[in-house]
Order: sequence, then structure tokens, then C-alpha cells
Amino acid sequence: MNSSTTTAATAVKSGLNVPAETREQFTDLIPLIEKSPSMNPEEKQYWVDVLPIMTKDQVANLRDILGTEKKQITEANDAYKQGAEKTV
Repeated sequence: MNSSTTTAATAVKSGLNVPAETREQFTDLIPLIEKSPSMNPEEKQYWVDVLPIMTKDQVANLRDILGTEKKQITEANDAYKQGAEKTV
């Protein structure tokens, strides 16, 4: 499977239109946007669309925000699982 096929398949799966160049340039950020539960599909597409014109500081801030969100969700899920195990 070539990279354009992979990109197209991912775009269909996530519902986002992510140009291959954007996906290659922001390999760590695109999955965070795709999986963010705090954004609706339109917001996710907006961020994908503006990524190429954002400053380095803006990209770093978005990366920090989405990374923190992912970490907090993971921690909350882990705490819930531990609490659920104690009640069993």
C-alpha cells in the first residue's frame, strides 16, 4: 500500500480531509486532532486546514493543549478502572 492510499484510507476513516503533505509535516499532531473528543468534526477539519499557515509557536501551543488533553483523559480512565476494580 503506498502512502497516498494510506492517507486516503485514513482520511475516510477519520472523516477528515488531510492532505498528504500536511500529514507528513505534522505526523504527531494529526492523530491528536483526529482523536480529540473535545472537538467536533468541523473543528477538527478547521485545525487540519490551518496547520500549514500557523506559526511554530501556535503549532507548539496546539500540540501542548492536545497532548495535555490526551494525558488527562488517560489518567481519568486509569483512575476510573482502578476505582471499578476496588468495588468488584
